[in-house]
Amino acid sequence: MKSFSFKSNKSTLRVLKEPVIKKKRMSFDRALYLIVIAVGLFFLLRYVINKTTVINADGQVLMAKVDVNFTHDIRLLKFNVFEGDTIKRNQQLFTYLEDQFDNDGTVYFSNKERTQNKAKRELDLRFKIRSKQIQIKAQKDKVYVIKTNKEKIINLVLLDVYTIDKLNEITSQINDENAKLALLKSELALLYEQLRLLKDDNSPLNASYGFGNEGAINSSYLAPIKGVIGQISVNEKETCYRTDNVLTIHNPEQVFIKAYFDLDEIKNVNVEDEVIIEFPDKTKSKGIINKYYVSTYALPEEFQKTYEPTERSIVVEIIPLNNLERKQWAKYHKLNILIKKNRF
Repeated sequence: MKSFSFKSNKSTLRVLKEPVIKKKRMSFDRALYLIVIAVGLFFLLRYVINKTTVINADGQVLMAKVDVNFTHDIRLLKFNVFEGDTIKRNQQLFTYLEDQFDNDGTVYFSNKERTQNKAKRELDLRFKIRSKQIQIKAQKDKVYVIKTNKEKIINLVLLDVYTIDKLNEITSQINDENAKLALLKSELALLYEQLRLLKDDNSPLNASYGFGNEGAINSSYLAPIKGVIGQISVNEKETCYRTDNVLTIHNPEQVFIKAYFDLDEIKNVNVEDEVIIEFPDKTKSKGIINKYYVSTYALPEEFQKTYEPTERSIVVEIIPLNNLERKQWAKYHKLNILIKKNRF
């Protein structure tokens, strides 16, 4: 047989290396396109969420206030305070002159009006005194009847018809009626004192009601509440007519927000709901719906859309959660704010 022989040398396989394919970098246009789409989707999603889960409303920060005015014309003499001053209750704010005008006719009619007012006030006091005397007499008769009944009860208790509890009950009733009688007598004494002061032309009571013998009275106006002086509408030495305000006193301890919600949201707005307040400087705070106004109200002019029909809204009052929030709100008095409330 023919012999076979294999090659003992190793064979070499040549392999070609595939070239490395470089990944293409994202182009600027493609990246910008994706960013624009992402931003658009974000804002669209936020808009949908806000529309479906959040209720927006306009509001205004307000303070409790007192407008100082008079039912008659006066002349301001001197102010003791300035706008922005913090005042206490019963602090003297200004002095003024009553019925100091340019002709004698006005003084004559003013004096006549004061005399009529005094007579009317005196007649009213006398009527109250007479009414109080009748009440006292009726109360005395009632006490007398109860005391007479008490003597009968005592005899029946001694005979074991009633228990001692019955006697204690009627004794307590007599004490209550005697206390009412003492109160009526005190009220009658107070009415007599008012009548005495009314007859005294120099008494403070007459000055407060504008009574007196002279045609003009210097008076001082005392602050009815503590607070902060707002706008002063009249200058010193000027006449303030009965239709004008002298000044305004704001109470920073009673700060609230009046919010205007759309009529469609009436079922989603309730008392004691918590809301988020966003102020003009983007500061945020929280509040509680405290009061719900019964009637609908027209939006203030600053919230109305130009050249469109007047819109009406439901109005609620929002109060701060605590004193810290209240102090923060006071800085934004009369400013327009944005109210947000969760729908669910």
